[in-house]
Amino acid sequence: MADFIKDYGVLVTSLVSLVGVSITSVVTLYALKNNIKMQEKQLENQQILANRQFENQQILNSQQFENQREMVRMQNFLDKRMEAILEFRRDVEDTIGVLKYFFSDKADFERITALKVVYKNPTAFPKAKEDIDDEKITKQDMINMLDRALKQISPIEDKMASLTVSSSILFIYLEDWQEEVFQDLLKYIEDLSHQLINGIKAVRETKNPRSFQLLSYVHIDESYKIRLKDINDKANDVRDILKEYLHLYS
Repeated sequence: MADFIKDYGVLVTSLVSLVGVSITSVVTLYALKNNIKMQEKQLENQQILANRQFENQQILNSQQFENQREMVRMQNFLDKRMEAILEFRRDVEDTIGVLKYFFSDKADFERITALKVVYKNPTAFPKAKEDIDDEKITKQDMINMLDRALKQISPIEDKMASLTVSSSILFIYLEDWQEEVFQDLLKYIEDLSHQLINGIKAVRETKNPRSFQLLSYVHIDESYKIRLKDINDKANDVRDILKEYLHLYS
């Protein structure tokens, strides 16, 4: 009997121990299962976060690329505008330079020398065309002088052609009111240039050394000088506009 009770006690103890182990195993498995689910959820959340970060980075990269492309376009625009400004400025200064030379004392002296001018009062100063003895002017002297005058002023035709091209490109980058200022200058240059060239050619065609227009091209008429002054004033307005663009670029 004692042995039975002893064996029974061992059996009960074993059963209790087995139940305890089973419960512990179940709890452990449940905890492990929950832990796995939590890890899966964390992995899922991490994947979602990674996807969002990837999408945000893609959007950021796209924006940065677009910004860089816009900066390249803007820089290209500024470079093209600067190129047009410098090209126009060179052409307009070269063109006005031809006119200034034609009106210079040096060019006038060349024309006077070619005409072999004789003054009624050689000692008078300053010299004036009203003192010229036009009776001493020969047809050949007249032709020589007018040819010299044409040689001095004719280069402006090529300069004007180049200026027309460079201005048409520059106007793309200007505001309307600025273009009007530039166009006004170009018109004054063109009008004075044509007036001088056509006038000289017309007088030459007459082959008349007594032509009243002949002496307009020595000791240049005041009316021509006023036109040149107007051109210089308008050129200064244009230069001021160009300076603003050059300042913005620098």
